[in-house]
Amino acid sequence: MRLYRVPELMARKLAGSEGLAYEAITEVPPVDLGERWPALHYSLCLEAPMPRHVAVEDDVEWDDKSLENALMGGDATPYPDGLTFARVMLPATVRMMAPRLSAISPETMWDRVDDGINDYLPSDWTDPLKRSTVVAMFMRLVDVYRAAASAGDGLLFYVPT
Repeated sequence: MRLYRVPELMARKLAGSEGLAYEAITEVPPVDLGERWPALHYSLCLEAPMPRHVAVEDDVEWDDKSLENALMGGDATPYPDGLTFARVMLPATVRMMAPRLSAISPETMWDRVDDGINDYLPSDWTDPLKRSTVVAMFMRLVDVYRAAASAGDGLLFYVPT
């Protein structure tokens, strides 16, 4: 999964513009969490990844303040990606999520990693390697949220195909 910091005006327009989403994905440098990002999502909220727009369409209960939003929140854009569609999170939501993520220490994140991540990581990896991989992704996630919140930016989430 790649996260792109986008200015507020662009973030507000992304939900309705496939071309603008493409522009952001091709012109803005991303923070790349890599292909193992579902293990991070699982460790944050103990469930499989499901984008917010899919949950809402399927009448699955969604809490806009939960940690689910860190990777699966935002509104769908018309631009397809490897999961469903690229999604955009407005700056106000980024500002709300940033301190919630920052409040989790690397040690706490290490402890949150359990056997549920085995579906998302290679079976021959050792437990310390699995945990360190998730913690490293988490620290990149915290950094991008902090920077985006500080700058008043939104985030565009994109899963490469």
